[in-house]
Amino acid sequence: MSKCPEITVIMPVYNVEKYLRASLDSVLGQSFKDFKLICINDAGTDGSWDIAREYAAADARIKLMEHEKNEGISATRNTGLGVVSGGYVMFVDSDDTIHPQVLEIALYFAKKHNADIVGWRMKYLWEPGDKISVVAYDNFDDIPIELTDNPVWKWGQGSLNSSCNKLWRRSVIGHARFIPGIRYEDSPFVLEILYKNPKTVILNAPLYNYVCYNSASFTRERFCEKNFSDYNKVFRAIYDVWKDAPGTETRFITDHLFKESKNFLRAIRRRKYPESIKRAFANMIADIDGVGWLKMPKDLHKLDKIKHLIRLKYYIRKYADRRE
Repeated sequence: MSKCPEITVIMPVYNVEKYLRASLDSVLGQSFKDFKLICINDAGTDGSWDIAREYAAADARIKLMEHEKNEGISATRNTGLGVVSGGYVMFVDSDDTIHPQVLEIALYFAKKHNADIVGWRMKYLWEPGDKISVVAYDNFDDIPIELTDNPVWKWGQGSLNSSCNKLWRRSVIGHARFIPGIRYEDSPFVLEILYKNPKTVILNAPLYNYVCYNSASFTRERFCEKNFSDYNKVFRAIYDVWKDAPGTETRFITDHLFKESKNFLRAIRRRKYPESIKRAFANMIADIDGVGWLKMPKDLHKLDKIKHLIRLKYYIRKYADRRE
């Protein structure tokens, strides 16, 4: 391993005792060897950190860091970003696994196309027995790719939303950081970087295995006021960066916001939520509407769009603190 490895992998660790060995094995077993793995203990309470110490004692590529108190995944990733060395960065969550060639493949395309970001597909694992990709890639050029200097349109399609399914050039991250203490932390981080129109390669290959069964599905959990206050912080952070961008670019973001609000509203209407939750949701929508970003996407059925917009306006009028 060189003194300054080409790639730094950042892995927050918090109460993942059941999953951590598989995650660490998937990183340390990479075909590309010149990387550093930074594991940050976010003050977990199970045996995860004992496992991390065991692995670090056996592999010098692992650097261990610790928080004195639990600060959340955003702050933990930011801690890792503060000590990154080398030219490229990758995030791996400690209950997920990665394809054994992903670092080698991503670096190959990053250098071939002088790319700032290389992204790839995720494999979502809903049950412990779900199969992951074990395809061995002998010729990387056989992998279908897309190349773009305007990747926000791919974010709008959902293929670039996560911070984990990418190799990032460290210089393109710059001073971008995750917002501490909130959910939905990936979107403002990713979109702050995509605003720079980074040269991006998108690989049509499932190289990241996202474990969905570790915790209850977001689509099934009950909302609290923090869900919507957090989402409003996310929206505001995105708006502050993108507010002066051309409408042809921001429409991918506004389409996403409209569809997300539709999903939120559907969940709220299906369950009996207290008025405080409805008010938190309505305030979030009112803020989006107040800056003119509550726009109907072109790819939804016209009647469906109108119906949803009417319902959102109703919630704003009835529950929001800021009346129209």
